[in-house]
Amino acid sequence: MLDLSQEALARRAGISTVFVGRVESTRNQPTINSMQKLAKGLDARLSDLIREAEALAKR
Repeated sequence: MLDLSQEALARRAGISTVFVGRVESTRNQPTINSMQKLAKGLDARLSDLIREAEALAKR
């Protein structure tokens, strides 16, 4: 994954910086649509993003 600030990711993904912060701090659970935007902003596949989220949830 890329080393991006919340602002840069939000800009690349077309979503708000506040939303990115809430997802990062686990205060929001993104919809599939939002996850697709995040994946695009990270130059990643949605499946990779989901796999990473599942791995983190198991910790």
